[in-house]
Amino acid sequence: MVESDLFHAWLLAYAESLAQKRREIAPIDEPCIDWVLELKAKIECLTS
Repeated sequence: MVESDLFHAWLLAYAESLAQKRREIAPIDEPCIDWVLELKAKIECLTS
């Protein structure tokens, strides 16, 4: 696996966990939408 592929897979898994798409490992009682919005803003800042 190439490093960039690993990064993309990790980022997707992380974002899906925060968005509770992976409920078996997601932080169930946490403010997930706030974390997703913050992650989105940081990614947009890095890619602008």
